[in-house]
Parts: sequence; C-alpha cells; structure tokens
Amino acid sequence: MSRLAKIPVEIPEGVEVKIFDGGCAISVKGPLGELKRSFAPVVKIEEKDKKIIFEKTAETNFAKAMHGTVSSIVRSMVKGVKTGFEKKMQIIGLGYQFSQKGRELIISCGYSNDVHYV
Repeated sequence: MSRLAKIPVEIPEGVEVKIFDGGCAISVKGPLGELKRSFAPVVKIEEKDKKIIFEKTAETNFAKAMHGTVSSIVRSMVKGVKTGFEKKMQIIGLGYQFSQKGRELIISCGYSNDVHYV
C-alpha cells in the first residue's frame, strides 16, 4: 500500500480538475496547458473540497501498485500545469565550457566543434 496515495493532492488556485469515466480518467487544466489521462479501473479518483482523493476498488497486487502510481502521476500533472517543468544542472570538473545563447546551450567539451543543445 502506498503511503503517498493516502495523502490527498491539493488543487491550487487557477487549476481546474475534471474527473470522468466513473473516476478512472482525469483532465487537469491550468495556466500552462491541459493534460488528460485515463487509468485502469482498479483506482477510483474523487474530488472533494479542492483536493483529489484516490481509493482502491480491489485488493489485488495490481491495485496496490496502481494506487501509488496513479497518485504520483496526478500529482505531477497538477504541478505541471501550474508551475511547468524545470531542470537544474550542476556541472563539476575542469576543461569544459558552457554558455547560453537564447534558449540554446553551447557546450565546449573537447570535440572539434561545439555541441549545440536546444
């Protein structure tokens, strides 16, 4: 049994959640976009008091596994439409040079040409 699935997911301001297909599918809409996802019917999704609650409909091993998986995916969906994705990198070592030009990352790491990562 998942401990994280027991904790309800808070719905922040500006995020709209719709649950359909008998609690097996969810649509999350926010300032950064809209995400839709359907899941196996072993986990029921409910919305109560600006919180999303997850309940298992069976006591099988698959239902126990999906209980935590569904809650984690929905938690990420809510975070994604509100704040978006961000990746922070820490570079350790000598002999490398990194620069940023607009949205492009330019890496000088010993190759004959620079590596341009978009």
